[in-house]
Amino acid sequence: MASKAAPPSGSTSSPFTIADAARAAWSCVSDVFSPSPPPPSKDDTADITVVMTLILLGQLAVLSVVFVFLTPAKGGGRWLPPADTDKGAYERFVLAYSPVWMGVFAVIIAGQLYETFTAHTYMLVCTTLCLPLFFYP
Repeated sequence: MASKAAPPSGSTSSPFTIADAARAAWSCVSDVFSPSPPPPSKDDTADITVVMTLILLGQLAVLSVVFVFLTPAKGGGRWLPPADTDKGAYERFVLAYSPVWMGVFAVIIAGQLYETFTAHTYMLVCTTLCLPLFFYP
């Protein structure tokens, strides 16, 4: 027997059941794993290209304005901690490892390997790539 919950005060709708809530939750979860929608038509692609171009130009404009107002740091500025500290060693490791994971994603995208990936494949790839960052001594 499904448990009935009272509607919120001031609501005129009928009470909902736990089964209704479970169905709604399952619907949300199943949407995540459902097949992707069909590719856009040629007309949609032209609209997307225009929108993406405008977004890129807007970002470049904002960066240009920010760059104009930046002032150089006094004393030369140092953006890495000293190498003899643990923090400095980890920062250098992250700088060296970043091209590796970016390269893996570049191969996945360039080779369109993502077309064959499942949710489990994505999880395996991302987990494998993040492990060195957690297990660095």
